[in-house]
Amino acid sequence: MYPSDYGYAAGTSSCLATSLNNYGTDCYKKNWLYSGGEHMITPGGITTITHLTVAGNVIPYSEATSSAAVRPVVYLKANILTTGGDGSSTSPYQLGL
Repeated sequence: MYPSDYGYAAGTSSCLATSLNNYGTDCYKKNWLYSGGEHMITPGGITTITHLTVAGNVIPYSEATSSAAVRPVVYLKANILTTGGDGSSTSPYQLGL
């Protein structure tokens, strides 16, 4: 995911106004994407990555050689709808137009 995806996931206006490198105050507790300790896509280049710390802050990171997690992300077009499932491992989402 991109850092902006993480920033928007808290959903409150006070968190939207908070810098991602200062998110560990309270915003990460409201963020449904927070899991801590993972890498993210860095817009505009591959020489550095972005890291979500266990404290909930987003920081630049020099290289992707650590063992932090990476989550796969899929971006869907606006006309794609969920037609079934609840997103669990036993009932994955079903997608349709």
